[in-house]
Amino acid sequence: MKIVKYCIALVCLGIVGFVLVHSFVNNKTKGGQAGGEESKQITLSGVVTEVDREQMMVDGPGLVTIKTQEGALHTIALPSFGRNTCVVQDTITDVYAVEVGDSVRVRGELGVDNLIVPCMDSSHYFKVTGMYTNTQYGFTFPYVKGPQGYVLQDNFSTLSSSTSFVYGLTLTGSADYEFLQKETTDPREDPPMIRMYVYKNTLKQSPSVWIAKNPKESLRGGVIAEPTEAVIGGANAVHYVADGLYATDTYVVAHGDYMYMLTGSYIDTQSSIYNDFQNIIRAFGFVQAGE
Repeated sequence: MKIVKYCIALVCLGIVGFVLVHSFVNNKTKGGQAGGEESKQITLSGVVTEVDREQMMVDGPGLVTIKTQEGALHTIALPSFGRNTCVVQDTITDVYAVEVGDSVRVRGELGVDNLIVPCMDSSHYFKVTGMYTNTQYGFTFPYVKGPQGYVLQDNFSTLSSSTSFVYGLTLTGSADYEFLQKETTDPREDPPMIRMYVYKNTLKQSPSVWIAKNPKESLRGGVIAEPTEAVIGGANAVHYVADGLYATDTYVVAHGDYMYMLTGSYIDTQSSIYNDFQNIIRAFGFVQAGE
């Protein structure tokens, strides 16, 4: 009985959230739509300059302000009850995942005060790409957020047992991440993931020498074809594909005091994680490192 009541409460919250958002949109648009004119749809892209969640404390919308390439400012209104109250859900990034500096692509309904609400139609979306920067180990890269993107977890000390390993992170698909959070006693395998490993390079080894000297860390034993030369962030790197539970696209690059290894596992080259990993590699860069 308690479970039934809990489920009913969740459904009610969802309905209330949808009604509040719809009411919010209507209040903002009716004033400029005389005679029952259709609401205006707008599509924009820009960089986040401000995230205001203050009104969400009283069930109001979260407000995200973006600046377009032309320099215009626009504000996007997102529901306080989350994307589950929207007509579309898989294309709406939660406002709590948004940060200043993120890149945004949005399509939504435009109100008279220029508030954009990407929640009321199946064509709407609010897609966000974040820029992760680590100044301690000196690197930066973009990654897709939201339900069609990834959950980033950093400072993973369990990724390696090597004494030279100093830092690690993982990018897990949002749907896979939610699945992994569910408690179960059944055995299960990790899904394909994007991982990054950072090692001290006190000997100033080149990537090819490091790979040969560290076969376990570099997955050298599972390499399908001979490694090839590559460039990442302006630095010389080595690229290869290793075989295992999944095929793993692997890049090893030396820069400053560290050796960086980036891996992207995938089922096939048509998968979204494979393409997203290639985008990360193309945009990966180095910044000044410092403790």
